[in-house]
Amino acid sequence: MSIKILISPSRYVQGPGAIHSLGEQVKTFGQKAFITGGKTALKETRADIEKSLK
Repeated sequence: MSIKILISPSRYVQGPGAIHSLGEQVKTFGQKAFITGGKTALKETRADIEKSLK
């Protein structure tokens, strides 16, 4: 059996409309955000992400 390690953030937000609170969630970390995701996911959520970060 091999060792498995999970490193996770101290805060995990999930649920309907959670993406709309992204700006509030990340503002405590600084002025810039690095968003990563798959091509399709980012295409589908880009407008909501940008709106939330304004």
